[in-house]
Amino acid sequence: MKIILFLTDNEKFSFDKTGAAALKTSHLVALNQISEYHIHVIILGNSPNTEVNYLENILPIIETERISLTALSLNYNKPKTKYYQILTNYFFSYGSIRKQGTIFSTINHFNISQLNSTINRINPDIIWTEHLEPSLLMSHINFEGIKVYSHHDFLSKLILIRRKKLKDYINSYIVKKIQTSFIKKFGTHVTAASENEIAEIKRIAPNSKLYYQPTIYPPITVKWSEVKPQILRIIHLGTLRATANKVGLLNLLKYVLPKLKGNIQFECWIIGDLTNADKETVTLLNDECVNCIGYVEDLTTVLRPADIHLLPYNYATGTRTRLPLIFNHGQLVIAHKEAVNGMRDIENNVNCVVVNDFSEMANKIIELGKDFKLRTSIAKRAKQKHDILFNFGNYSEKLKAFLS
Repeated sequence: MKIILFLTDNEKFSFDKTGAAALKTSHLVALNQISEYHIHVIILGNSPNTEVNYLENILPIIETERISLTALSLNYNKPKTKYYQILTNYFFSYGSIRKQGTIFSTINHFNISQLNSTINRINPDIIWTEHLEPSLLMSHINFEGIKVYSHHDFLSKLILIRRKKLKDYINSYIVKKIQTSFIKKFGTHVTAASENEIAEIKRIAPNSKLYYQPTIYPPITVKWSEVKPQILRIIHLGTLRATANKVGLLNLLKYVLPKLKGNIQFECWIIGDLTNADKETVTLLNDECVNCIGYVEDLTTVLRPADIHLLPYNYATGTRTRLPLIFNHGQLVIAHKEAVNGMRDIENNVNCVVVNDFSEMANKIIELGKDFKLRTSIAKRAKQKHDILFNFGNYSEKLKAFLS
C-alpha cells in the first residue's frame, strides 16, 4: 500500500465551513476512496490542538483505517509591517528561505527541519500539499517521490482585489515572484479547480502534469415533488474571509438589490460569517429586505431547491467552490461570467444563467423570479448535472491515473 503524506493547515476538514476547507476536504475524500493508498495527514499550525478531531465532520464518508494524523506546531517569523522592511528583507536576504519568509511566516529553518524529520519517519511515496504556503515549506525538503501542489489561487491577484495601497502593491509583487518561481521549479504535478487557473499554470510551467478536479460535495437528496412556489429567496453564501465572497456581497448590495426593489417580491438571505465586513458593507446590510443569518452548519435547512443563488464576484480568480455546492442543492445559479470562468460543464440557460454585468443579473432575477416553472426546470438540470459528474467515484479514478 502506498503512503500519501497530505500537508495542510489547521482548519478542520469540512464541506460547509469555507471554500478552501471544502476543496481540501474534497481532495482528501477522493484520495481516501482509492483503496491502494494510506493517507497520513499532517496538520500545520500555531500549536494545533491535538484534542481536536480534525476529521470529525467527514467521518461518515471516509475509511478511517486508511487515514493517520499528526499535528505539527510551527514557529512563526516576526511579521514585517512596514513596506520598506518588506522590500529590504526580500531584496537583501540571501537564499529562498529568507526571501519567502518575508511574506510567508512559516517559512523558516526550524519548521523545515521539523517537517523533514516527520517525513523521514513516515517515509511516504507521494506528498500532497494544500495551498501555497505548505507547498513552499515542502519545496525545501529533499524528496525523490511525487510532490503534488494543490493550487487554490494566485495570491498576488487577490491582494490587489481586496485593497490597493502601496504596501499591497509591494506584497503582490513579491508574492507573484515567489509563487511563479515555485511553480516553475516544483510544479511537476499540479491540481486546480478551474480551467483558467490551469491554463495560467501551464504557461508558467509548460511541462507540468496538470489535473482538473472541481470541488466535490457528498450528494444530497432533493424531493422535487415537494418543491412549491413560495416567496423567492435570493441567496448569497460564504464567509467574508474569502475575497470572492467579500467582493461579491458588496456587488450584490450596491449594484443588484437596488434594481430589484419594487419590481419583484423577494427576501435576500445572506448566509455565512460576516465578521470581516467593512463599514460600507455593514451599512448596506442594514436593509429591511436583507436577512443575515450567519454561519449555518446544515445548509439543507436554508438552501431551498429552485431558489435563486447568486455568484456576483466579477473576477476570474480562485477555485470556484460554490458552483458545485449550489448545483448539489438544486438551486438556480445566476452568476457573473467571471465568477464561473474556467468551470467545465456549465451551460448558460440550460443548467445555470450566466450574465455579463450586474444590470443583466438584476433583470434575470426579476424574469426568473416570476417564472417558477422555468426556474425549477433549470435548477433540476443543474442537480442532474451534479449527480452525474460531480461525484467522488468519477474523480477518484482520474486522480489515481494522475498520481501513477
